[in-house]
Amino acid sequence: MNWTVWMDAWDGTRVAPVTPIVKLSVAKVANTIGAFSLTVPATAIPEGYLTRDRLFEFWRDGKLVNAGFLRRMSWRHSAGVPGGILMTLSGPDCQYILDSRIINSAAWQSATQNYDRLDDMMKNYVKAQIGSTAGAGRDWSGNGLAIEPNLGEAPFANASFEWERLWDLLVRLAGMSANLGNDLYFFIEPYLVGEFLNFKFRTTIDKIGLDRTSPNGYNPVILSYNLGNLTDDELVYDYFDEKNAAFAAGRGEGSTRPYQIITDDYSINLSPWGRREIFVNVSNETVTAGLVAAGQAALKKTKPKFILNGTITNTQNYRIGKDFDYGDLVTVEFESKSMNGMISNVKYDWDTDGSEVSTCKITGDISAP
Repeated sequence: MNWTVWMDAWDGTRVAPVTPIVKLSVAKVANTIGAFSLTVPATAIPEGYLTRDRLFEFWRDGKLVNAGFLRRMSWRHSAGVPGGILMTLSGPDCQYILDSRIINSAAWQSATQNYDRLDDMMKNYVKAQIGSTAGAGRDWSGNGLAIEPNLGEAPFANASFEWERLWDLLVRLAGMSANLGNDLYFFIEPYLVGEFLNFKFRTTIDKIGLDRTSPNGYNPVILSYNLGNLTDDELVYDYFDEKNAAFAAGRGEGSTRPYQIITDDYSINLSPWGRREIFVNVSNETVTAGLVAAGQAALKKTKPKFILNGTITNTQNYRIGKDFDYGDLVTVEFESKSMNGMISNVKYDWDTDGSEVSTCKITGDISAP
């Protein structure tokens, strides 16, 4: 696989390709901030260019895989490299843009209570905090940031907030949507306009990429140890952090504080030791529906984990980035067990000898034992 890394200015203007690359690691994770790590000889980039938030583009076989912000630099002596010093540059990927704001409930009182489709609600909040309606000093649309138009795909719900991180709110809204029947994904997508790196906030439901599940998906993909395209595979049934009874408490104090108890009776009754409780502090919530939704979201987050993990092995017919990609729905098999799931986590590790390891995590539902 051929990797190209571009170093850009703050405004997305390309400065120069980075070469030679000694090691490269690039990770993309659904509804999570990914990361990169780039190791080069210290002579590859003049020190004057190493400024905080310097942008980097990561291209794999001619496709823009990710982009990120320089947030950490380190140097170490190493024999056999030009100048005798290796430099490692690392930082978060472009999802980091969304982890930059606190929603000021005093300044945004009119927006603290909402009833809308959850994907559209996300976009309205992003626009109000970092987009064109954010106000002086907080509007990043001039940095090449756009927001996708409202699509109205996710379920309707009530949501409220009080002095909350924008990122935390987006994660919470995604959890509410999943509980109502649609997985909701949000992300910053990097793209080029001419030679300038731009960004767009997008949302999508149920999957980020294409449906490639067997047998009816587009060019179906089956990943399996027995087919030779999945190694280090692991089937996990994990009940360790399971919670099945949520006490969700809203705004108020003492006996006047409203609360709702939400239970998963099926899970509780699987064992006489089965009941496991969790407290959900929703101090910004006042309505019953909001408390119930928060409790349901907490139970979904702490459900037992039935997971298939593995390392993708590129074969002639199954090549990540070509025959399937991050965000696609695929079918995964472990002996007699199978599941359809989304490739929600991809990490590429590339070495100077040209070798690459692509590690994936696939999230989905598989039958409990």
